[in-house]
Amino acid sequence: MRTTETGTGMRPAAALTRRLASALCLASLIGSAPSFAGNCESNFSKQGNAFTGSSYRSSVALADLSVASAINQMQATALEKKMNVLAADAEGGSLLIEEPETFQHKPIPMIVSAAQENSVTTVSLEVKLGRGALTKADSMREEICKMLATLKPGAAGERAARDAAARTATAAPEKLDALAFSLKLANQANENQSTINPRYKGKKYTLTGRAAFIMEDGDDYNVGFDIPEPGDMLIKPGPMGAQFKVSISCIMAKNQTAYALTLRERDKIVLTGTFSRYDQFKHVVWLDGCVKAL
Repeated sequence: MRTTETGTGMRPAAALTRRLASALCLASLIGSAPSFAGNCESNFSKQGNAFTGSSYRSSVALADLSVASAINQMQATALEKKMNVLAADAEGGSLLIEEPETFQHKPIPMIVSAAQENSVTTVSLEVKLGRGALTKADSMREEICKMLATLKPGAAGERAARDAAARTATAAPEKLDALAFSLKLANQANENQSTINPRYKGKKYTLTGRAAFIMEDGDDYNVGFDIPEPGDMLIKPGPMGAQFKVSISCIMAKNQTAYALTLRERDKIVLTGTFSRYDQFKHVVWLDGCVKAL
């Protein structure tokens, strides 16, 4: 699938093709299901264009598959492929996932819906591309159908969803530079602040940076990362970029009090914590249960 973005401030690159195809191409999880192919391919449709944004959609219909199982399976598959899950309602039959942002492209949202009629469940997948994003319809159809083909009916599908969820539950924290993480959050918040919490909440991160402050926060200690103001950065944001910084604060775990008390401003810190929440008014991210990374 060749996909590039133009006119959006993103760099066109062949790497986007590999990244998006890797995210959507789930061949390693696909079982033998020849009945999916024709159904999915014939249901494929495209709307829009590169100038206004485009969407690609298809669907499959399966017997012996509940709405909840369909959504749970697609959610587990997305998590195993390191996609973000922004919203999920298994009983209601809706799921919003996205391919994470990279240097080559912005987050790519994908909407999964499921509905049952006459004991047959129809599952649809829609991929939305922003203005300036280019791809071939044939390639997108192939990748969407491969993803839908991961669905399994009956007990096998429910078991596959549980197994995939168990594997992702023990995923290692993502390692990032604190300033790079802050800049990414600021740019995303500048476009749509409401997506930050559902995109990151509950994920674990190991952040590297320097301590800006160490302070008491009730019965806990709060360690903040040193994030410069946009005007003080060596490379300043452009006119369309975020004109604010996103601060990052770590609420230290109870057993980290001794370590926190030894820290001084400007000390190098490497902390692991869980994304708790983003305050869109103060532009602050809080990580909970932070510990010194080993």
